[in-house]
Amino acid sequence: HDTIKMLLDSFGDDGIKITPRVKTNSAIIDLFIRMPDKRMFALIIRSSENNAVRWREDTQQFYVKKKGKNEKKSDPLTRVIDELQTVFDLRKKKSPLMGITSSERSAPLIKAIVLAPGAAVASNNSPEIRTEFGEAKVLKIQTTSITYVAECNDLVKFLQLPKK
Repeated sequence: HDTIKMLLDSFGDDGIKITPRVKTNSAIIDLFIRMPDKRMFALIIRSSENNAVRWREDTQQFYVKKKGKNEKKSDPLTRVIDELQTVFDLRKKKSPLMGITSSERSAPLIKAIVLAPGAAVASNNSPEIRTEFGEAKVLKIQTTSITYVAECNDLVKFLQLPKK
């Protein structure tokens, strides 16, 4: 898997732990990552080449635009936000993946949709939801909780701690 290879090439010796295909009650998290600083990331990788992804706050909905075509509502992409929410089931079940001690299990858990190579965050997303996370520019989507949207080529920067 290219994404895992990219992450191991970037963080391999620093103690990053990557678990692919983690099942929750009702979804599969593509990659569950525990960083050396104890932060945890639940990532679902979605979308296809040449798509530009936009989030509309007013409708709480993703829209996808393929080159040369009109923008369309993307229910499957919007559902990913709920799928990522199920990662909290692992904390409730005291999954060893989340850590052994209660302090490990209560470490920050960051949820993100990673756009597959070739897909991009649309330039017409509202400036209010554009933010920096780690060293990457991402979308910050607030529903019942926060979910980030990052492009695949920004994933390494997204996982890094911000430089002070």
